Amino acid sequence: MIDYIISRALAWMEHEPVVGLMMTVAAVVTFAGVYRSGGGPAAGPWPFVRRILDAAVAASLLMGLLWAFRAVLMDNATSFAAEHGRLSEANLHSVRTIWGGPHVQRELVVRHWRTVTEREEQFRDDPTLPPVFREVTREAPVDHDSIIQVRGELDVVPNERRKGSGVYSGFTADLTLAYGVVGPPDATTRSEFEFPLSGQVLYEDLRVRLDGVDLGAALRVDADALRWQLTMAPGEHHTVDVTYATRGMEFVYYQIPEPREVRDFALQLHVEGLAVDDLNYPEGCLTPTAITGDDHGVTLRWELDRALTTAGMGLAMPRPTQPGATVAQVLARSPYALMLLVGAICLVLLVEVGAVSLLDVALTCASYALQFVVMAAVSDAVGGLPGALAIGALPSMLTLWWLWRRHASRRPIFALLGFFVLAHPLSVLAPDALATLDAAMVAGLVLLLVVLTLRARARPSRVDIRERTPTIEDLPPLTP
Repeated sequence: MIDYIISRALAWMEHEPVVGLMMTVAAVVTFAGVYRSGGGPAAGPWPFVRRILDAAVAASLLMGLLWAFRAVLMDNATSFAAEHGRLSEANLHSVRTIWGGPHVQRELVVRHWRTVTEREEQFRDDPTLPPVFREVTREAPVDHDSIIQVRGELDVVPNERRKGSGVYSGFTADLTLAYGVVGPPDATTRSEFEFPLSGQVLYEDLRVRLDGVDLGAALRVDADALRWQLTMAPGEHHTVDVTYATRGMEFVYYQIPEPREVRDFALQLHVEGLAVDDLNYPEGCLTPTAITGDDHGVTLRWELDRALTTAGMGLAMPRPTQPGATVAQVLARSPYALMLLVGAICLVLLVEVGAVSLLDVALTCASYALQFVVMAAVSDAVGGLPGALAIGALPSMLTLWWLWRRHASRRPIFALLGFFVLAHPLSVLAPDALATLDAAMVAGLVLLLVVLTLRARARPSRVDIRERTPTIEDLPPLTP
């Protein structure tokens, strides 16, 4: 048992040094307070041993109380987090299979083939005979960059999806692409067109037009692409328009997969309801040429000409705020706050009055823990942190005020309680400054201890009046 306690204490010191330090301080202060309250030196070893035992029992009880209430708060935080905003790979995979995954639209691919006639030597049984040739017709690929112009528009609307207790970043998108395609200048070719699909769950209003005319039966739909072909005369020009609506998650992306000279390229992506400050890009994405934002959303534009790139252009959807996210952060920080609060109160009591009341500290722990249990219970009903904090802090503050209202050190204790009950939970509203706030809080507690110590030393010392046996000098004078 002793080895277990020591190992747990060392683990706290290693992984949570501030928590371990405050628990150690609280135990030492309680031990010192109980030992000093036992009186001065006494004859014989038994009174001294008794004072040591009483102080050790009080310190052990305090450690047990802190351990128990810390466990209560940690279990409260864990239970709340399991029911609010819990993201998991299994749920994410499930949402993707239902709604769709990341949308990556790769560029149109055009391949050209021309007919060539070659003389092919025939097999002979007798190699001494003259060779025999015949003309063979076959198709040979033509190396030609056909896409001379690209115009694209993507209209994206965020559409958050919920699975279990977590919310995931979904969207719906309308896409329009127009390609200018020209055939090789010196040959008539059979041209194969391939428009890749990203494997989304749903494509709606999918239309492919060649020079404004719907392809109809000429379009072949495969699992991974739309394909069609036509014969193109030398230098023949066509316009290919592709439009569709789809949906997906996490990000939308336009990709140029094969190296080529990108000419006269313009892509515009508009996201409804998104602010410029919330922009984020997928990995390997080109920075937009222009960014404009207004009350309706943000518009990104990429313009390229005579460029070489295989990078993509797109946008990563902002991560949605999870239900109860701020309350979950407050609950996760509550065990840490409890340790700091109790350690600070024990130090104040030692400096101010020289003793720690175990019952008062236990009731303080219970009242402070009650606040976070109530917050976890009512946060869904009241709509977030402000309402939950107001409801949870009210009974806690009333109980703590009634407990310490007549204590000699009530002023510094009330200051500590006000900070930890109200200010500390609200610190999660500044997530970027949490580390700085925690360091400032520890420094503030040290400063408070220094001020209280200096104030205690500045007080006039009390005159120690001891009982003594009266002497004759103490008798009143006699008058005749």
